[in-house]
Amino acid sequence: MTRAASRIILDGFILASLLYLPWWITALAAAAGCFLFESFFEAVAFGFIADCLYGVPGRFGGTTFEGTLAASVILGLSLYLRPHLRYYK
Repeated sequence: MTRAASRIILDGFILASLLYLPWWITALAAAAGCFLFESFFEAVAFGFIADCLYGVPGRFGGTTFEGTLAASVILGLSLYLRPHLRYYK
């Protein structure tokens, strides 16, 4: 299976888990995608979709976009850590 096909399958799983499964399964799948695939910007898009569907205003300084912020932080960490991990060299 090619990397593109694996990425599309993971995107479909994350979208289905976003709609039907608990939030932490979606978060784990998105974090895994950030570390398995290079530049997995879909995680930020899925975080934005989750915030639009399920976001509650007023927490963490009044922002509604906590999932988007969390996905951005995880993506940034994965982009920073990838060159320092032995697995990716």
